[in-house]
Amino acid sequence: MPGETEENPSITIDLPADEMKQAVDQGASSSETTLVRLGGPVAFANFVIRQPGAIKVRAVRDSTLIRLGSLQVVEGQQTVAPEEAAN
Repeated sequence: MPGETEENPSITIDLPADEMKQAVDQGASSSETTLVRLGGPVAFANFVIRQPGAIKVRAVRDSTLIRLGSLQVVEGQQTVAPEEAAN
């Protein structure tokens, strides 16, 4: 989360390492670049982002930190409910 360190992530998710390793190993047998895509539903309830900044997405494989990317959080404008705007 914005303002936090990589040593103390707000959220960690354990993934099925054996199945993922098997998929990577199968793809690595070809001479082409290996890309692995992982998807799944993720939902957070009562989740507050306290400040603008980057949400860093990282993975650890065999004790190696892999930087996957980040999502930039910016402060938005205050919104007004449609029924309030009509008054």
